Amino acid sequence: PLIPPFPEIAWTGLFRDYRAAVGPTTEAPDVYHFFGFATAFGATLGRRRFVYHARPLFPNFYVVFVGRTGLARKDTARGRSRKLMAALNDDHSEDPRFIMLPGISSAEGLLEKMSGDGKVVVIQTGEFLGLTAKAKRESSGNLIQHLTELYDCDDKYTLPTRANPITATRIFLSLVAGSTPKWLRAALTEHEAYGGFANRFIYAFGEPKEPMAFPPEVDPSLWNQLIAKVQAVRRWAGEGEIALDVDMAAVDLFTKWYADYHPRASGDGILPALAVRFQSFAWKLALLYAAQDEAPVLAEWHLEPALAVVDWLWESNKAAFADLTQHGRELEDQILGRLREADTGFIAKRLLYKHLRVSAPELERAIEPMIRLGVVQAAEGPSTTGRRTVEGYEILQ
Repeated sequence: PLIPPFPEIAWTGLFRDYRAAVGPTTEAPDVYHFFGFATAFGATLGRRRFVYHARPLFPNFYVVFVGRTGLARKDTARGRSRKLMAALNDDHSEDPRFIMLPGISSAEGLLEKMSGDGKVVVIQTGEFLGLTAKAKRESSGNLIQHLTELYDCDDKYTLPTRANPITATRIFLSLVAGSTPKWLRAALTEHEAYGGFANRFIYAFGEPKEPMAFPPEVDPSLWNQLIAKVQAVRRWAGEGEIALDVDMAAVDLFTKWYADYHPRASGDGILPALAVRFQSFAWKLALLYAAQDEAPVLAEWHLEPALAVVDWLWESNKAAFADLTQHGRELEDQILGRLREADTGFIAKRLLYKHLRVSAPELERAIEPMIRLGVVQAAEGPSTTGRRTVEGYEILQ
């Protein structure tokens, strides 16, 4: 699906400065730079500033850069954001510094990095599919569940282990990954797509810019000015945890937006399921807009561009998850439904494709990603008569 241009109103202040510095240096779409900078800037603030909306919201983000081909330059955009965080680390006069992780081996390994008080952890992993596939392995210790819970940046999180429990307090965790729409379909099973894990992510869909045979380097002057401005905001934010006030004009603006948003997010299907946290995304982004102005009060003009971005995200999700709304995704859901209905969780292959009215090759194409991700496995079981053993499938979760 075609999506509208990313809203120009979003490019103000430091966001505009970051685009000016890195946008001309790569074919990567500017929307990647927007959310790459939001992640880095949010990590700079950490828990120093928050906005209250049903719960304290800190400026951490889970982001997936989605593009159709390798030419979308997802890794390049992540590299620019990583370079900014490294530069901010070098100029960071106080602890804790950012902890940048290239991936996650297990929930226990992640919590060990976060253990202690007030750690700011940013995971930058190349492929979202690799992350979810690893999380589904038994040895990962239910990593998806832990990532889901850690997103909320609770005051305390404990992971029991065989020896001593690992405890992290005043949590701050962000995550940036990349994917193609096809890999998203392989990465997310029905449970994650419609559950609490997938809707914690921002899926930034972008098309590459015009080809650049010889991309220029980042302008050092623009880069150094940007770093100085970001660090000035960090110093303004100070230490501790301070809530931003929200003025009544911003409350009125959000109330009007919410009246249109709520019916859409309450519907059936993948898009409403992914939109249930759009209001939180909006307040987190508005917090960044207020912080770059060093404003103690979050005003209407801070919330307005944030709402424009989350409205755009609906169209971004429509493009990113197009494959999941087509017949292949429906067939996967039907397969899982049939397996769940079976008394033993096993169905013979021949019986399954007859029930679903599909060919054997079509069934195998639909079920192969679920086998690869550990949701379903090939197995042998009794025939309907019980007289012989036949090939089939059984559900694992």
